[in-house]
Amino acid sequence: MSTPCVLVAGNGTAPACTPASIGDAFGLAVRVSREERGWSQEALAERAELNRSYLGEVERGRAMPSLVTIFKLARALGLTLSSLLARCEPSGDDVPSAPTSDAFRR
Repeated sequence: MSTPCVLVAGNGTAPACTPASIGDAFGLAVRVSREERGWSQEALAERAELNRSYLGEVERGRAMPSLVTIFKLARALGLTLSSLLARCEPSGDDVPSAPTSDAFRR
């Protein structure tokens, strides 16, 4: 079982998280966004036209949603696709550095 991600300070508008996996981070971003609105899983699932059980799996990082599903969730939450995804990106020192040009030489 993977370690859950932990909320850290974001850019002031949305929480960011340091994930053990992208699935955990995305699930946490969806759950936090849903809870900010005071919605149940059932309410969000209905708005996004998803099964409530599946939404629970996504929030727990047990299911990896398709791009279409991510779009449905963002739209239901009143967010852009990019802003929902940004909520699960690492911030600050947690962002991996880009590989050097030597990494691409053979």
